Amino acid sequence: MDATTWIDLLRHGQPVGGRRYRGQRDDPLSERGWEQMWHAVSGATPWQQIISSPLIRCHAFAQA
Repeated sequence: MDATTWIDLLRHGQPVGGRRYRGQRDDPLSERGWEQMWHAVSGATPWQQIISSPLIRCHAFAQA
């Protein structure tokens, strides 16, 4: 049997404050960032598992 594993990698959308280097700074997604994320996953099949960074800009969307 040939099993296939699909892994989708997503980068977070635009955080509050626009483009700048953040490192570990925990800025949340902006409204535009949320729109970018929903657009990125539109049409995607449901995932079996989600692994996320603990930073709020990543974790909040993974929870949603």
